[in-house]
Amino acid sequence: MNWSRIIKLSAFHFVALTLLSMLTTLFIGADNLDKQAGRDLLLYFNFPSFIVGSTILTLFAKTQKSKVLLHLLISVIISYVVSTAIVSVLMQTVYISPTWVIDLPMSIMSILVAIFIGGYFRGKTRNTT
Repeated sequence: MNWSRIIKLSAFHFVALTLLSMLTTLFIGADNLDKQAGRDLLLYFNFPSFIVGSTILTLFAKTQKSKVLLHLLISVIISYVVSTAIVSVLMQTVYISPTWVIDLPMSIMSILVAIFIGGYFRGKTRNTT
């Protein structure tokens, strides 16, 4: 287990998704979130987060040689715990997002996509050298 790489990946994953969420909220407007249809929320928030998260995890998976699933899983869990803790401190109560039912499968798909694509490119890099 390479804990320093896991912590770095978790921090980068957290910061990138937080910045993306902040930009999306600034673009759409925080007061418009409750007026959005479920389809729009998926399109504006979950899909971009899936793309950015998968890209970050793929870059890590491409360079990781062993225990890729475990490393990615731990990194995503750390990122989620940190974000939940920060939101809970800001709200002064333990807060679990009501969209966890959507967020959890999206995170799992993001990890699986990263493992598949990262392994594919790791194989391509190995074959060309």
